[in-house]
Amino acid sequence: MREQPPEVSILIVNFNGGDTVLDCLRSVRVQTRGVRYEVLVVDNGSTDGSPDTMQRAFPGVQLVRNPDNRGFARAANQALRAARGRLLLLLNGDTLLPGNAVKEMAEFLGRHPGAGIAGGMLLNEDGTYQKSAGDFRSIRNEWREKRTRAGVERGAQAAWKREVRFAGRVRSVDWVSGAFLMTRRAVADRIGPLDERMFLYFEDIDWCARARRAGWQVVYNPQVRVIHLGGRSTSRNRLQSRLAYRRSQLLFYHTYHGCGPDTQALRLYFLALALAEGAAARMPARPGSGRGQRDPAGGRRMSRELFRLALSGALPDRNDEPHTREEGS
Repeated sequence: MREQPPEVSILIVNFNGGDTVLDCLRSVRVQTRGVRYEVLVVDNGSTDGSPDTMQRAFPGVQLVRNPDNRGFARAANQALRAARGRLLLLLNGDTLLPGNAVKEMAEFLGRHPGAGIAGGMLLNEDGTYQKSAGDFRSIRNEWREKRTRAGVERGAQAAWKREVRFAGRVRSVDWVSGAFLMTRRAVADRIGPLDERMFLYFEDIDWCARARRAGWQVVYNPQVRVIHLGGRSTSRNRLQSRLAYRRSQLLFYHTYHGCGPDTQALRLYFLALALAEGAAARMPARPGSGRGQRDPAGGRRMSRELFRLALSGALPDRNDEPHTREEGS
């Protein structure tokens, strides 16, 4: 008898994920029930032994080993091409499934034929809400989002209420996070793969924008919840992560805002950041200030790169920095 194809293909990109990606795979195996699925992992040249451990512990996982780091989007597209499911789930290797999230989201898409992409509620390790979806990226929307986040962090009740109102119900949004993003095979075939010019960051927001332009809804569903341990893998590569974010951010703005006011405002913001980074790198460390842990060389590099991005009229070069994810700033 011919084997039935999976309903869901779970696509994971690994780069030195260590025990975290193994915990993710265990979570998928334990929690996912009542739906046929396959797991495809593309490893971007990890040197921590995680691919070998993964192959021994999870022989059913389809593992593709790249000899070097090809970026998140390019590696995810490798998995996309090999996937057989009618539904495709981008899943970060630093996530945990506290429940049967894969089946729940598959059933949700089955009940909402107009939705082309859906994402769930991301939670921090302590169970608090993590930004999971939002409005289209523009200077105004990013400023409003940062103000709300800052208000939540300092305990402002108005900001907290805004966040709760947004996070608490199913809604159509402009983007959902690629940490847990499910789409239909038909959507991916229509809009094409992830944009490989974005080595890291913004590729999920771009995919959502293209799906909306093609007539599909992007839906946030807080009833499906996923723990996202974001930041564990980025502490070792914070500088590279920040550089990757800014390069992809500028590329996204060029793609959707052209050379208009939003893109020009972003370039001015980069100039301000570059001046701040350069000044901080030149300041001597003060005893007891914690500044002794700063990386002046890294700060100077960040400053130079931000100046280059701000002043160059061309699009940013393809980013060849190590693949790690960290919340943008």
